[in-house]
Amino acid sequence: MARIVKAYVGQLRSCSYAVAPGQSQPIRLDEAVKSRLVGVQETWAGQGQRVLLLARKTVPRSEIPKEMLESEQLPDYINTQINMDLTIVGLVGLVDPPKADIPETVAILRGAGIRVCMVTGDFALSKPADADLPSKHWLTVSFAIP
Repeated sequence: MARIVKAYVGQLRSCSYAVAPGQSQPIRLDEAVKSRLVGVQETWAGQGQRVLLLARKTVPRSEIPKEMLESEQLPDYINTQINMDLTIVGLVGLVDPPKADIPETVAILRGAGIRVCMVTGDFALSKPADADLPSKHWLTVSFAIP
């Protein structure tokens, strides 16, 4: 069973290896590699991109208890027992700029006395780079992806 995991870079604790560009075999995930990944995340997030970490792990079906394969508890089992020692295969940056009518909509709302806040995702730097809201109106909601 191959498992591809989408997570955020802050979830590096579940990863033990990384596929390095130009390398055929995964390398051990050390502090230098982690630092480089976090640096890329911060750079991309500062440009308004949502940054996802992609990781993989191949688990032979025989290593999963047979009763778990048909159980409703399989997702919990995967998240607690399988999602560790993952191999990072890359980062993905997604651009999702505010829609063209947002500035006008925000102006109308403010004109009506409504305080506007933008909720980002799990990383404060990931706010759209061209969003027209002062930083005091940013609200970062953190969440963990098991």
